[in-house]
Amino acid sequence: MSLSRWMEGKEKAPAELLTTHAGALVAVELQCIARGKPRRYGIVCLPTMDDLNRIKNRHKSGPVKIEQEPRGSHEKTEEKPVEVE
Repeated sequence: MSLSRWMEGKEKAPAELLTTHAGALVAVELQCIARGKPRRYGIVCLPTMDDLNRIKNRHKSGPVKIEQEPRGSHEKTEEKPVEVE
């Protein structure tokens, strides 16, 4: 089963593929949609089924919008310094 065939609506959702290979490393391409840059040691998380459905249906319901809180809008916590060996 391929994700591209599922996104085209030709196959069922790849739930078994995602659960079977949950620890797999996947090459991704990231596109910045807002100003700024990723922080050092930032992470990219595996999308949920809801995320995948939104991507699949993006042409039906318009563009997918990802809303982020503006910097400084949440309470600041003390950051510990990063140790580098």
